[in-house]
Amino acid sequence: MKKIIPFFALIALLSCSKDYKFDENDFNIFSGIGRTNSYEQFGKFAFQIVNNEPIESSDSSGVIQTAIRLKSPYSIIANSKGKILRINNTTVDKSFSIDSNFVVASGMCADKNSNIYFISSNDELYCIDFNLDLKWKKDIQVKKSHSLSFSDLIATNSGVIVGANTGELLKYNFDGEIAWKYESSLAIPKTFAADSLDYLYIPITNNEFGTTDSLACIDNNGKLVWQTELKETRVLSSSAYRNGRIYISGAKLQSDEKTGITFCLDRNGKILWKNEIPILGRFVSVDYDNNCYVLATSSGIGEIKSGAFAYNNEGKEIWNVYLGAAATSPLIISQKYLGFTAFTGEGAAMYFLRKNDGLMVKFHSLANFPPLYLQAYISDDCSIKLFGSSKLTTVKFSETFLNKLF
Repeated sequence: MKKIIPFFALIALLSCSKDYKFDENDFNIFSGIGRTNSYEQFGKFAFQIVNNEPIESSDSSGVIQTAIRLKSPYSIIANSKGKILRINNTTVDKSFSIDSNFVVASGMCADKNSNIYFISSNDELYCIDFNLDLKWKKDIQVKKSHSLSFSDLIATNSGVIVGANTGELLKYNFDGEIAWKYESSLAIPKTFAADSLDYLYIPITNNEFGTTDSLACIDNNGKLVWQTELKETRVLSSSAYRNGRIYISGAKLQSDEKTGITFCLDRNGKILWKNEIPILGRFVSVDYDNNCYVLATSSGIGEIKSGAFAYNNEGKEIWNVYLGAAATSPLIISQKYLGFTAFTGEGAAMYFLRKNDGLMVKFHSLANFPPLYLQAYISDDCSIKLFGSSKLTTVKFSETFLNKLF
């Protein structure tokens, strides 16, 4: 069932069928507000060799959230000691300490002026500027509980969106004032997408197999535009948005067997296509041509495996490939290659696939490196780094001299 809410709200959606080009100042994780995991604007990934790259810092604590990219050469990390660190290439040059040794509790973001936003483990929303000086902090106005958790933050054109597993969704303007609040009877998931008009695409989930979850569109005033049911589907992935289309993946329970399913919807909430797969759809990525890449995993019973599935703009499968590992991140996209992190029987690893046919072109075991936070950081030169989770270091993927020539 699909709920359609005021017609005039749809006019705004239809007035812009194409999203804007890549915004170099969109500093949200997972490659921007669309959560597409696409870094094609930076070129092709370098991955032939992998090396440990130390970071110069007086605090060696490991990272606990996905790092965010700022204007080159700066990045921001949050560590296990409750500090926000600004890194200039490989040197920490600024730090900020959260009050009373609390830590960052969900994914961070930054706005187009390089102000950084994060939620602390005592349920406060912070804003610090590029030099890591405090601008403001606010107690987040949601129902408090011992099981309270927050979504990854997302910075839109006009504010910062906070979601909670209580079903509450809040928009704060850049001065720290609440612009609106939306409430659902079901949980807001960890990650969701937005578009350039500040419309949000929120999976609404029962967190239970065999039930019907839905995808909701919330406008820039906090009003529900539409909500489309995804029949008998439990949503497992973030939503992803590109060029007027929204993608989402999850699982169905049929005859006590769990299978995967992926949906593509338009900006009116109409399902354009859906595809079922044998294993559970965990992550969705979308390239510049609206090709969709789903990374799926087995249910945990029997052989551990992951599958990557590529679909074109009409939902026709281009290729699929299965690997004997448990994926831990979405497929990240460059001009020619895809990559993802996983656990194998020997430990952490990173796989690289050819984009046009899914052929595995490189496998790197990471078992001999210090423990890593397995969400890749991509610089604007298309280099990939993984930060240490037990101590502050990075593992960097790069090319040989001959690969650079070709």
